[in-house]
Amino acid sequence: MANVLLPSWMCMGPRHNNSSYSKSIDPSTSLTFVSYNILADALSGNEAGFSSENEDLVFENRAGKILKKIFPREDKEDKEDNNNNNNNENDSTSNPDVICVQECDHYYDFFEPEMQKRGYFGIYREDKWSPCQKFSNELKDGLAIFCKRETVELVGMHVSTTAETKEQDAKVLFARLIMKKSLTRQEVVVINAHLESGQSPDKVVTRVNQAKEMCSRLNAFCVAQCSNINTVQIVVCGDFNATPEEPCMEHLRGRGLKSAYEDLETSNSSKNGEQEQQQLEGEEPFFTTFKTRLGFFKNGTSKRVSDYIMYSAHRGAKIVSRVEPQQSGFGEGVVGLPSKTQPSDHLCLRSRVSFEHPIVATPTSNGGAQAK
Repeated sequence: MANVLLPSWMCMGPRHNNSSYSKSIDPSTSLTFVSYNILADALSGNEAGFSSENEDLVFENRAGKILKKIFPREDKEDKEDNNNNNNNENDSTSNPDVICVQECDHYYDFFEPEMQKRGYFGIYREDKWSPCQKFSNELKDGLAIFCKRETVELVGMHVSTTAETKEQDAKVLFARLIMKKSLTRQEVVVINAHLESGQSPDKVVTRVNQAKEMCSRLNAFCVAQCSNINTVQIVVCGDFNATPEEPCMEHLRGRGLKSAYEDLETSNSSKNGEQEQQQLEGEEPFFTTFKTRLGFFKNGTSKRVSDYIMYSAHRGAKIVSRVEPQQSGFGEGVVGLPSKTQPSDHLCLRSRVSFEHPIVATPTSNGGAQAK
């Protein structure tokens, strides 16, 4: 099977410049997505060597903070007791419609029950080769997708179980959703992905191969399950462990996907010996993960972009709002996350995607049923 995101006839249509955003958001044609690597409990212990304070690494101290990052309105209400805007769809703190979580190792005993209380249902894929097994025989991390019952309906899913080695496994979870408030019952395929970590050349090659495998599966999934392949929209969330210029990202962009944060860049400029961060047009934010490890497990400091929300720009989808990931103010002397204000070593991404004006693909003469 060819390594393409969708059949070639679905990749027609112009790319869109989403640098300007609509002030009015129609809840019947748009969804808010959150992508968050929450740092697996089993990967945050002393053996992992994080430079963070021990109390900031304990899951019992992080769990509630993780939920408040996903549901910031709850944090606002705790502080202000102000419910005047609870139904304002334009509020950037509105509860998300779709939540993609990576490194989830307390799915059944914490996250699923907490999400159910808030009106969400979830699907889960445990990692067969979870790195948590290096530190705990009881916990494995995995991928979870939580969806708001009020706004979306789950009508299909896919979890691959055919890979025989870790390197062959594109760690992904597929969900086919129907937007309940959409008059056209818009189909959206959501993918939660966590690609291979590491910065060595062989890891870069593994990631691009995983991206290609993910695209092949997506092509087959859409052809087999989607009721209207001419209008289906795609959103891919996750920790790709890849910087924006890596081959795997080029591959995804070449298939018509665009990052919700692609037109933002934070660059460093030296002034009086200090580093200043500036937001510029053109690329990703300066970092979405920030950690320092002192032990044998992935020793060193990492501060870079690795997390993304990508959407089918080639199908007419547009970003109508987003929350910029926090780049400073984590606390005095912090040289890596988690911290008292950030419960994970990754930042939470949040963006609202509009599917109001989809580009309807036209099949080729052979019907376009199979990718070339």
